[in-house]
Order: sequence, then structure tokens, then C-alpha cells
Amino acid sequence: MFKRALLACAPLGLLTLAACSPAEEAPVSNEPAEYAVIEGWVRNPLGGRDVTAGFVTLTAGAPGGQLVGASTEEADAVELHTMAMDGAVMRMRHVDSLDIPAGGAMSLAPGGDHMMIFGVNPEDLEDGEMTLTLEFADGETLTVTLPVRDAAPELDPEMGAMSHDGHEMADEGETGASDPQDPEPEDHGH
Repeated sequence: MFKRALLACAPLGLLTLAACSPAEEAPVSNEPAEYAVIEGWVRNPLGGRDVTAGFVTLTAGAPGGQLVGASTEEADAVELHTMAMDGAVMRMRHVDSLDIPAGGAMSLAPGGDHMMIFGVNPEDLEDGEMTLTLEFADGETLTVTLPVRDAAPELDPEMGAMSHDGHEMADEGETGASDPQDPEPEDHGH
């Protein structure tokens, strides 16, 4: 069954910022942001492959945060990747961090920012779950257990599900089609 590791955080709709007059400065918090995973999943590796992708929706309290990495005992390496249009081709590339807005949410989703997971042993996923430790720039970590699925679960329309119908997808430096739910990246040395 789906297990979630959630940290307490105020509901997004209840977070407000106090108005400041021009002479006042907003207080700066030296406290680390509180992070939470709203939802997430890992794509079941396609037959014979040892690479897959992971997706989560993260929230951060004030002052916001940056996701800088992830790790799992069920794979050799995890990298943060983004998807961006290069002319008429959607390309995937490795990034060092992804910003989470203060009091807001950031989604890693098919067709957009995501975690590439290399060196997966399908036998380690037989229980239908993968445990990932998310790492943040402020030194905080969050461990979450995500379900392993063959396809994306139904997404809440208010969560901003993206459609990339009609776009040709390619990994960095390559041409040709590639589906972000069917990742087959070039060799990144793993």
C-alpha cells in the first residue's frame, strides 16, 4: 500500500504574507523550510531496462527551498532532469537544482522536471514501492516511499497536469522521439 512520509506544513490556501509598508522589511527566517510530498510515483522500468523516472509534487514553507538531489538503495544513482523545447524538439538535460517556491508547490511530472533513476534492479521493486531520500540545499532531507506504477495515476486538474501532445521528444544531443514516461537517456556514465 502507498506509504507517505509527510512533514507538517500549513495548507497552501492558508499561507499569507503580511503587508509591509515601504519603510519596513519583511522578517527573514533562518529556520529551514518545512518540506512535504503531496503525491508521487515511480515509473515501472520497461522490460529489460534498468532506468526509469520518478515524479513528486513537493511543498516548502517559508522561505522556500531547492531540491538538489535524491538517492535510493534500490538503484545506483538518481539525477534531477528538466525538459525544455529546443526549436521543435523537447530535450532532456541534467540540472543541479530545482526551486520550490515559498509556501507553494513544485511538481516533477512526465514531460517536465523529473528524477531520472539509473541502475534499477526490477527485483528490488517487487513489493511495488521505491523509497527515495530527497535532499535540499538547506541540508534538510525527506524520505518518502512511492508506489511503482506502469502509468501515471489520474492527476488532479488543479495540480497543473501538462500535456505535450504533438511534441517530438529527444534526449540531449540526440534526435528522434522519446517519451518522458519511457525514459531511455543517453549513457550518463552509470
